[in-house]
Amino acid sequence: VSQSRYGGLVEVSGRDYLDYMGSVNTLAPNGENGLLFLDPTNLTIDNSGANINITPSAPFVAPVVFDGVADQATSTLTWSSIQSALATGNVQVTTAFGTGAGTITVAQAGNINSGNTLTLTGTANQPISINAGITYTGGGSLIINAVGTGTITVASGAAISVGTGNLTMTTVNSAISVSSALSGASVILGAGTSTITLVTGADITATGAVAITGTGGISSGANVTTSGNNVTYTGAVILTGSGINISTSGGGISFDSTINATVAGAQALTMTAGSGAIG
Repeated sequence: VSQSRYGGLVEVSGRDYLDYMGSVNTLAPNGENGLLFLDPTNLTIDNSGANINITPSAPFVAPVVFDGVADQATSTLTWSSIQSALATGNVQVTTAFGTGAGTITVAQAGNINSGNTLTLTGTANQPISINAGITYTGGGSLIINAVGTGTITVASGAAISVGTGNLTMTTVNSAISVSSALSGASVILGAGTSTITLVTGADITATGAVAITGTGGISSGANVTTSGNNVTYTGAVILTGSGINISTSGGGISFDSTINATVAGAQALTMTAGSGAIG
C-alpha cells in the first residue's frame, strides 16, 4: 500500500513462465491506485480453479521467449485470481509473443465486484474472444483492447454488464463483432477505419454516453438506450434489424454519415432525443 499519490506499477516476469498464486497490493489511499501487470501468450480466462503458465501477480502476463528458450504456448487465468488482484489496485492482463499467437479467450462467465479497472489487451494481430458473459459491479471499469490487426468478438450468450463503470472496446483498425447485450455507465466501441457489427439482440444500455465508431461501416440490428448524454455514430450505418430504437433522455443523437435501411429489406428506425438534437 502506497501512502503517496500513486500506487505504482508491479510487473512480474519469468524466463519460462510463472503460475500466478500470490497477491500484490497497489492501493494508494491518498491518490490513484497502481497497476498489477501480467503478460501471457495465448490466454484462457475461466473458473478452473488453477492458474497455469502465467505470472504470479498482476499485471498478468503469459510467458514469452527469453534468450531463445521456448515458452509455454497456452496460459490459464482464473476469474477468482483477477478478483483478488482487483481488491488491491487496477489490473492489466496482456498477452505476449511466444510459441502461442497471443490470443485472449474468455471461456467461462466472470462475476467481478470492484471499484478498480480491469484491462484486457491482446498482442499485435491476434483476436480477443468473449465467449462467456462478464458481470462487473462495484463501479470499476472494463477495457478490452486489441492491438495491431487483432479483432474483438462478443459471442451470443456472452452479455457484458459493467454496472456503474465504463465499458470500452477498441481495436486499432480491425473489426468488432457483438452478438450479445452491452451495458455500462458509458459504452464506447471503436474500430477505427474498420467495421462494427451489432446483431439483433446486441442492445446497448447506458446511463452516459454511447459512442460507436467504425468508418469502414456499422452494421446494426441493436437498440441503443441511454438515460444521459449523447449517442454518436461515426461511420455509415446499415440497419439489419426490424423496429430499431435509439433513445437518449439526456442528450442528442448524431450520425456523421449515411443511414441505409433497405439493404436487409425495409427497416424501421425510431429515434428519441429528450434534451438534444438529432442529426
